Amino acid sequence: MNENREAHVQVTTLALPDAGARSSKVFAPLAMLFVAMLLMQGLWLASAQGVAGVDATATITFGAETVIDGQGASADGAHVTIDQAGTYVLVGSSSDGSVTVDAADADVRLVLAGVELTNPNGPALFFKAAGSAAVTLQDGTSNTITDGGESEFDAALYSDASLTIDGDGSLDVHAVYEGISSTMHIDILGGSIRIFATEDGINANNDGVSHIDISGGYVYIETGIGDGIDSNGTITISGGTVIAQSALVGGNSGLDADGAITIDGGLVIASGGSMMGSVSADSSQSSLLIEFGPALLPDTLVTVRDPSGVDVVTFAPSQPFVEILVSTPALQDDVEYTVYTGGVGSGEAVDGLYADGASEPGTVFGTVTTASAVGGGRFGPSAPGGQGGPGFGPGGGRGGPRAP
Repeated sequence: MNENREAHVQVTTLALPDAGARSSKVFAPLAMLFVAMLLMQGLWLASAQGVAGVDATATITFGAETVIDGQGASADGAHVTIDQAGTYVLVGSSSDGSVTVDAADADVRLVLAGVELTNPNGPALFFKAAGSAAVTLQDGTSNTITDGGESEFDAALYSDASLTIDGDGSLDVHAVYEGISSTMHIDILGGSIRIFATEDGINANNDGVSHIDISGGYVYIETGIGDGIDSNGTITISGGTVIAQSALVGGNSGLDADGAITIDGGLVIASGGSMMGSVSADSSQSSLLIEFGPALLPDTLVTVRDPSGVDVVTFAPSQPFVEILVSTPALQDDVEYTVYTGGVGSGEAVDGLYADGASEPGTVFGTVTTASAVGGGRFGPSAPGGQGGPGFGPGGGRGGPRAP
């Protein structure tokens, strides 16, 4: 018994040379497997600890149990409260969970690093009190947030502080009311964000104060009864891709602002109802606003083609629409573009957008030009016979497309 026990001990320490050959053959593979498992576990832990690429105050893992590794946060089931400044990494999944930041005057950043979070009774992510609020979408990760029920904080991601979203990961937002909302400002610097909301997709609601600025990333929005992007102040888009589709009810549109709508760069497509205002004359990128009159059905292809036959934009909205705003660096002033409807796209569409243009453009709807001054499109259908309708000047009059 003692010899066997001694042999067993020696083998588990990688079999010293004087161990019995038979015992070594039996136990050595098990020992090697055990060491390999330890190494794999160590590598996994190292990967998990470095998943955000930042010095995290705490890592919060949702699952069968909610585990908080660090400080500044506490959990009641899968409902987490953060009460200190810092950077908090979120991973895992919960069908009944949320994160509430309640840290007045503190700077708090949430890093979404592969998290799927549903709150049946309010926001999935809620900045209740903070000096500044930031959400980073970790590179290479997919994230999903979903709200539910009825709450005065009526968005899947709701912030009572100015909100910044950045990173190179993706975020899907499913909302029973608004998708992303702030009582102050919203700045989107990066990330791939897809929002499916009953009401407004993105909303900043401080009257005359709020701004929504998008300078990078990819933003796709579908709404049921709301605007695509709605600011009680201003909207500025200077980069990235923005596709905002509103419901064709209640005077909603893809872009809606009480103040100026400024487009300085990026690809912008906004569809739905008619815009209440126009694009600012101070914009440094030209735009077209095409009014179709009677509503067109969802998935109706619209192609904007330049005089050389190149398709500038080929897009099929997922919602009924009477108007499409198009802005892209490819647009040029004093160039007449032809608008087609009902064609066939070339290749595969991504969120309704055909990168390869149209294989069959469809029926000519009319032609449209940008404004002569840099900074805005020439909007809406013209009078019969090709005469431009009344306009609002360089920032976006309601002229064109002309009748063919």
